[in-house]
Amino acid sequence: MERIYLDYASSTPVAEDVAKETAGVSKKFFGNPSSLHAEGFAAKKILDEARGKLARILQCGRDEIIFVSGGTEANNLAIRGVLSAFRKKSPTAKIHAITSVVEHSSVLAAFKAEEKLGVSVTYLPVGRDGMIAGESVLKAITQDTAMVSLQYANNETGVILSVGKIARAVRRLKDSVKNVPVIHVDASAAAAYLNCSPETLAADLITFDAQKMYGPKGVGALYVRKDIPISPIISGGGQENNLRAGAVALPLVAGFAVAFGQAEERRAGEAARLSKLRAYLRQELQEKIGGIVFNESPGSRLPNILNFSLPGRDNQMLALRLDAKGFAVSTKSACEEGEKISHVVMAMTRDEKVASATFRVSLGRTTTRRDLSLFVKVLQKTLSKYMFDKFDT
Repeated sequence: MERIYLDYASSTPVAEDVAKETAGVSKKFFGNPSSLHAEGFAAKKILDEARGKLARILQCGRDEIIFVSGGTEANNLAIRGVLSAFRKKSPTAKIHAITSVVEHSSVLAAFKAEEKLGVSVTYLPVGRDGMIAGESVLKAITQDTAMVSLQYANNETGVILSVGKIARAVRRLKDSVKNVPVIHVDASAAAAYLNCSPETLAADLITFDAQKMYGPKGVGALYVRKDIPISPIISGGGQENNLRAGAVALPLVAGFAVAFGQAEERRAGEAARLSKLRAYLRQELQEKIGGIVFNESPGSRLPNILNFSLPGRDNQMLALRLDAKGFAVSTKSACEEGEKISHVVMAMTRDEKVASATFRVSLGRTTTRRDLSLFVKVLQKTLSKYMFDKFDT
């Protein structure tokens, strides 16, 4: 059976050049980069080259790139590391942080953990278009605000937030607040399609995840601006500028660097191609699937993600049926295993029927117009042939 993969926002396949780099480094450069011998020096050279490549792309210092195990760890290091540093500096001081209700689960969970330690957190709401009002961030800032953490683009809906504009507005408050909050941006979903340099985002910390840009799973990076107060969250050695203990997964890091470079080279062209395909898919769905509700921002969205709901339908059973027909789609973020309702779409619509019937179709490098045409035909036929209604219990 032909398989058509439409879940690129969850995880991308590893690019061929990336796989070759990962395998080659794994076989040849097995030394520990921290070791004082020839094998260690050779491994350190590979590590330095990978770090340098990311630094050149992001136009930042090499020592501002911290390699971690992925987006989840990067988000935790950014949030918990910064707030821990603030606690150490002023143990009795009040600490306040700002985020939004539609962030990735790793961000929300990190802040929930910090609330248990006494941190006060403001969770900003979003409108029906999934956008956060920029002025709401400014209004939420107090004299105790230590941090603002926001996504550049939402991983479920593809909605793009003007984080650079918001960050610059926050920095202009320097004369009216005790401390300008540290600004963290989760760019995991955006990096393959948008410029995510620190200058563009005006951010102090930025999260990247290799598996979202055709790189290997198990590796990511956190950009950390020099002189930002941050403490490690893993105890051990002094690797990664004393911020991430443990031997670096060198083969994965090397593959990540190749993937990041390819994503940067292909960014504009691929974004334009996928934007056209997304528009085609949306039109086909709107014309042929009755009762469909689109969960999106009309003017600011990633080119590869289309989120929609079929209220009253059992989305999980339908997704399984589509999988049996050869189509891989998701009902929400794969990181929300066990949750039946999309917290993102719930925040946008305030409608449980819409939020419990979501689908995310995400496109990638191998996606064609034919793939999408077949998907719509099979979805239409499947909906007419089987009952997927939800029943209240």
